[in-house]
Amino acid sequence: MTIVLIIEIVSALAACGALLALMAQTIRLGRKGAEQPAGKLDRLRRCHRSIGFALLAAGIIHGASATLYASGARVETYVMGWTSIALFALSGVCMAPPVRARLRHATGAHVFFFALGVALFVGHAVMGRL
Repeated sequence: MTIVLIIEIVSALAACGALLALMAQTIRLGRKGAEQPAGKLDRLRRCHRSIGFALLAAGIIHGASATLYASGARVETYVMGWTSIALFALSGVCMAPPVRARLRHATGAHVFFFALGVALFVGHAVMGRL
């Protein structure tokens, strides 16, 4: 069980790092996005997508290992964690080309679902410490 606990902790730290990287990248893009050449924006989008996938992978691994470890956390903690992962996935789906072409306010939905995911992520972390 020690290995499962180590995997749980490492994946939680990786998810936190990915979340912070996404938020920092979003702030940087918001400030200097219009000034960037098209090639650099494409690289930033690919990097943003890769970090998003890393966040989802780390979150899923953390959730699976926490469930397997059965740390005794409250049910609300698990619900908030899994719901935040679902919201992050939904946020990414909003920006997929087929969905983006059909969804009128894809960027707004992307940001909305991401913000809800962050709120539940923070709630999950707080509930995990209680």
